[in-house]
Amino acid sequence: MKIEEFTKLLQDKKALTLTLILSVVYVLPLLIANVYYSDDHSRILYGHGWNHDARFVNNWITKITSFSNYAFSLYPYSLIMSALILGFAGYLLCEMWGVEKGKKIKWASLLILISPFYLSNLPYRYDTLFMSLSIFLMIIPFIFFNNKKYFITISSVCVFLTLGLFQPSISIFFSVGIIYLYNYFEKNELKNLLMNSIFMILSFIIGFTFYHLTKTVLNLGVNDSRMQLVFSEPNVKDLLIEKLLTFYDICLLLYDTGYYYVILIALISLPIVSAIDLFLKKKSFFYTVKILIGRIALVLTSILLILGPNLFIKAEYLPLRALPGFGVFMFTMVCFSKNFKGIYFKIFRILIVLNTIFCFNLIAQTSNALQFQKEYQEMFVYDLNAVVRTYNIKKLTYKGDISYARKSYRILEQFPFIKTIVLKEIGQNAWFSKDVISFSGLQEVVEFMPYNEQIVNPELVFKSYVYNLYKIEDGFFMIEFN
Repeated sequence: MKIEEFTKLLQDKKALTLTLILSVVYVLPLLIANVYYSDDHSRILYGHGWNHDARFVNNWITKITSFSNYAFSLYPYSLIMSALILGFAGYLLCEMWGVEKGKKIKWASLLILISPFYLSNLPYRYDTLFMSLSIFLMIIPFIFFNNKKYFITISSVCVFLTLGLFQPSISIFFSVGIIYLYNYFEKNELKNLLMNSIFMILSFIIGFTFYHLTKTVLNLGVNDSRMQLVFSEPNVKDLLIEKLLTFYDICLLLYDTGYYYVILIALISLPIVSAIDLFLKKKSFFYTVKILIGRIALVLTSILLILGPNLFIKAEYLPLRALPGFGVFMFTMVCFSKNFKGIYFKIFRILIVLNTIFCFNLIAQTSNALQFQKEYQEMFVYDLNAVVRTYNIKKLTYKGDISYARKSYRILEQFPFIKTIVLKEIGQNAWFSKDVISFSGLQEVVEFMPYNEQIVNPELVFKSYVYNLYKIEDGFFMIEFN
């Protein structure tokens, strides 16, 4: 595709406008909830950037936009811009792949933004814009896929920038690319398949090399153990299996609602179901078998690419925010609907609309649970201030973690997946617990101590439905959460 043809993708201005409007409407519940999330607490207090994560592009952008050496939040603009960027990215994929062609409302264009896994990324006031931009940069190069000079140059730059913005998004480059490679496979253009595979790998190597050299020169992220690879570990096989099982458990939580399994399975099976057209066209048996095997391999590869680099790093946990590729995975599945007609296309549209309704409901309930948790923790901190003054507390330790807000019980019961997003931010296992409490000024009068299991026979001072307060010694108390 020549560079001047880029404007052709934007010809359906009505569909683009509706996509962008729906994208902003989607994030409205989060805007209304107005919560601080995870890393936000420490960034608000200390203004630190992303050097420890080797995400130096974030720092460059932040210095330009904040006119300062400190990181300042652009919320709510950051969240609105994130929605617009991802909505636009989805629209471009719809146009490039011919999904829902001619339809004024392209429901599939929302798939990247409304991905349930991405719900863990959107609440970050400081990070969400950079995360969304990193996804967008992994899609842009494929506008120029047929112009190799442009493609390699733009891909290399985008890979470099994406690694400096949010490393997990890099797998999206390959998630999008394998669709183009697979098309060569179906057409038996094996030479083009091989050459374009080399161009993609070359682009990645160039971008990664410049990223690695830059972070090495700037001495960034050198001590980040989370990014170390597992291949040197003696139990590498077990570690890989454990990551896959963790991912499987996350998916089970998301699709705990029985009827939604039907939507998921139906959408994932589109590459296989669409192969029925081969039988109708009376293609040869061997060609049909080849296509079916190829599409099964495509689905399995696409699933692995959701995990991306997370599959090969030593980090023991698998946070949802590190899986931004799920929305693009769904897109690679629905791109096989472009040849559907009549009743088959109507069924596809119904499935996409049902998926959209589910995701809009999920963000609404997630936002409610986040807001309820914020209110619940603020109530605890307000109460703790009074307790500190009453008992003249100088040192404090936690046993256990604060529970979920009672208002959220029904939400979490019906949507257990939301538990992976709503954090219990105060307690012995919450590393940012001190920062959450610090908003009230308590850190100036109370020293927060790590919990010691050797504490025995503390004196119970009082009980509440949230926690019990124990006296260990004069001025030193323990909170045990119920």
